Amino acid sequence: MKSKDLQDAYLYGNIFKIEVQRARPRSGDGNKKNATFTYKIRCNGVMRKIYKKALLSLHGITKARLERLQKHLNITRGAPPIDSRGKHLFRLNKLPKSTDEKILLVIQNTNHIIV
Repeated sequence: MKSKDLQDAYLYGNIFKIEVQRARPRSGDGNKKNATFTYKIRCNGVMRKIYKKALLSLHGITKARLERLQKHLNITRGAPPIDSRGKHLFRLNKLPKSTDEKILLVIQNTNHIIV
């Protein structure tokens, strides 16, 4: 698939969350599990349940990426997360447009070869 957003949307549709039905008391302050996840894939028009490792292997994704999607699924059941890499407005190293134009003029006006 072309973009990470489309990939995440596809994977998001293959992950299903099942709430914990009975939280049994445990000794200590261990991590309490609040959901279980199942994974399905469409094969010949039929949704089939598959293992987690099979999903990772079929799509060539890492466990960390799947866990990020699961974490987002715990927070909200709406749309999948949006990739926001490089979309902030605070860019320390960005040159002003006038500087870019000056650099292009210098490059165009040079008559020698830079080695």
